[in-house]
Amino acid sequence: SMLGRFADSSEMVSKVNFGYYGFVGVHILPLQECSDKFRKGFEVGISTGESAAFAFYNSMHLMRTALLGGDYLPDLLRETDYHLE
Repeated sequence: SMLGRFADSSEMVSKVNFGYYGFVGVHILPLQECSDKFRKGFEVGISTGESAAFAFYNSMHLMRTALLGGDYLPDLLRETDYHLE
C-alpha cells in the first residue's frame, strides 16, 4: 500500500483513508471494510492532532457507510455520541 512506503506515516492515515475510501473504496469495496478504515482514520486523526479536520471527515463518512452497511443502530448511536464529545 502507499502508506507502507513511508516509515512515519501516522499523520497521513486520516487523510489517505478519507480520500481513498471516501471516494473510491465505497464503490468497489464492501461498506463494512470502508467503515473500519474510516474508524481508523478518525482515531488516528484525533490522536495525532495534526489532521483533526480529516478525523471529522472520516467520522462523517463512517456514519454514512455504517448506516448503509447495516450496522446495529444503538451501537452506531453510541459511536456518534463518542465522536461528538
